[in-house]
Amino acid sequence: VLTILPEQMNYLAALDGEISDSETRNLDWLKQRIQLLKSQGLSDSLLKTPKILGLPWAYWHQDLKSIPNHAAQRVKKPYLLLFGARDYQVNQRQVKEWRRVKKLHKTPFEYFILEGLNHQLMPGIGRPKPKEYENPNHVAKEVIDLMSEFINKQLDSE
Repeated sequence: VLTILPEQMNYLAALDGEISDSETRNLDWLKQRIQLLKSQGLSDSLLKTPKILGLPWAYWHQDLKSIPNHAAQRVKKPYLLLFGARDYQVNQRQVKEWRRVKKLHKTPFEYFILEGLNHQLMPGIGRPKPKEYENPNHVAKEVIDLMSEFINKQLDSE
């Protein structure tokens, strides 16, 4: 999450059509802190700076270790990866990276990019915004069907 956070924050800052000086400073601060964490780990100087999204630095340090490559090495069970095409939190570049890593480690997986769905795999229209998560909605029927199919295949193969 931490490695893609600047991209997500940039997306959110640009939703109103422009990125203000204040937003630019915040984005620069975020990128600098991430670089420090990557290069120095949990240093005393880093621990004294404000948290990112209110989460402790130890959380983000652990998050850096949880990149797809590491997860793929540990888990050899079949995966079902579902991505919403309207998802700005896990974008198409990241989906391609998951596919590449899964193939590299020969982890069995099925993946689907579902048109019209957001990060929560719920339907929406237009450019996705955080506000839409507050609207009552349901996971798309297509998601339930794909999950059901996948589970049944796994049960049949045992």
